[in-house]
Amino acid sequence: MLTVQENQIIEEIYEAALKPHHWENVLKQVVEFTQSSTAIFTYFDQLRPEQNFIYTINIPIDGIQNYQTYNLDFVDMRIHGELMNTYGLEHAYQIDCRSYAETDNEDLKSFYEYCLVPSNICHLSGVLLEYGKYKWGVLAVHRPSVAVAYEAAELQSLERIAKHFRRAIQIHRQIKHLQHDRSNYTEILDKLNVGVLIIQSDLEVKFVNQYARDCLNDTSMIEIDLHNRLKIIEPYNTQLKKLVQSTFKKNERYSLERHDQEQVGGAMQLYSDGHQSAYLITVSPLKVLSASMILDNNQIALFLSKMQDRKRLSKTLLKSTFQLTAREIEICQHFMDDQHLENIALKCGITLSSLRTYLKTIYQKLGCSSQAEMMRILIEFIDAFQHIE
Repeated sequence: MLTVQENQIIEEIYEAALKPHHWENVLKQVVEFTQSSTAIFTYFDQLRPEQNFIYTINIPIDGIQNYQTYNLDFVDMRIHGELMNTYGLEHAYQIDCRSYAETDNEDLKSFYEYCLVPSNICHLSGVLLEYGKYKWGVLAVHRPSVAVAYEAAELQSLERIAKHFRRAIQIHRQIKHLQHDRSNYTEILDKLNVGVLIIQSDLEVKFVNQYARDCLNDTSMIEIDLHNRLKIIEPYNTQLKKLVQSTFKKNERYSLERHDQEQVGGAMQLYSDGHQSAYLITVSPLKVLSASMILDNNQIALFLSKMQDRKRLSKTLLKSTFQLTAREIEICQHFMDDQHLENIALKCGITLSSLRTYLKTIYQKLGCSSQAEMMRILIEFIDAFQHIE
C-alpha cells in the first residue's frame, strides 16, 4: 500500500508532466522521501534529440555542465543503461561508485571525475524507465560516502514511484510531438517504406524516421556516435563524407539559382562481410524534396533502404487492382525473391500441387498465362524506393 508521501509525489509527477517547471519540486520531494542528497530524472534519445531533457536537484552546475559538455550523457546511457537493463525496466539497482576511481575504463573514470566527484555522489540507486540502442530514461537518487547504502525496502519504494516517472516520459514525448513544428511531415515520413535521415554538414543527425530507426537498431554497419553523428563502417564512411560534402555544395548553389541540368545528390551501396549488397543510400539536398517540408540549406536528406526491399511488392495496389488475397500476394512476393517452385511451396508450407492451383488463380486474375508474363506484370507493382545515381 502506498504511503501518504508516495501518493503526494505521484500526484505531483503528473502535474509536472504537463508543467515541466514543477520537476524541481518533484525531485525535491523524492530526495526527502528517499533520504538522498541529490537526484536526476533524464531522458536521452540520439535519434530524436528534440525530446531530450534533464532535471536535477542539488547537483552543482559544474556537474550538470560536464554531463552535457563531455558527452557523459551518452557514456551514462552506454554504461549504466546496459547494466540496469539486466535488472529490467522499473526495477531498482544500486552501486557504490567509489570503485570507478580505480577502474581501467576511461569512460567510467571521466564520469567519476567530472560528474560524481563535483556532486559528492557515492551511493547511486537508479530505476531504468526506457531503454534502446540509442535511447534511455532513468530516475536516480544519490547519497554521499558518509551515508549508508540504500536498503531493500528503500529500493522497493523507489520502484513504486518510478513507474509513474516512466508514464511521465510517455506523456512528454506525446506533447513534444504535438508541439513540434514539423509534426505534419514527420508523420508522413514515418509511414514511408524507406529510411529518411535529416543530417547537417558534420553528419549530425537531426531527424530519423521509423524505417531508419529500425535499420539502425538492426545493424552495426550504420551507427550514431556519441556526438550524435552518423557513422558507417569503412571504407564507406569516407565515401559518405565526400558525398555529403558535395551535396551541401549543390544545396548552396540550388538556393541561389536552380540548375535544372545539374545532377543533384548521389547514391552508394554498403556491402556486408559476405560481399552481398546490404544497404542502399541516397544523399539529396532538402530543396528537391518538397516546398512544404524543411527549407534549410544547412541540412540535407539521406535515404536508406535494405537491399532485400528492392523487390517488395505493394500489397495495397495488388489487392485493389487484381483483388488478390493475402495468400496470393504472399506467393507473388516469394516469386519476386525466388522463382523455384519447390522453395516457394516450402516457405508457404503447402504442397507443389496446392501451389500450382494458387498460380492458376493468380494467372486468371492478372490476365496472364505464364510465370514470365506474371513477373513482367508484378515488376510494375514494386513500391521500394529507387536509389538513382
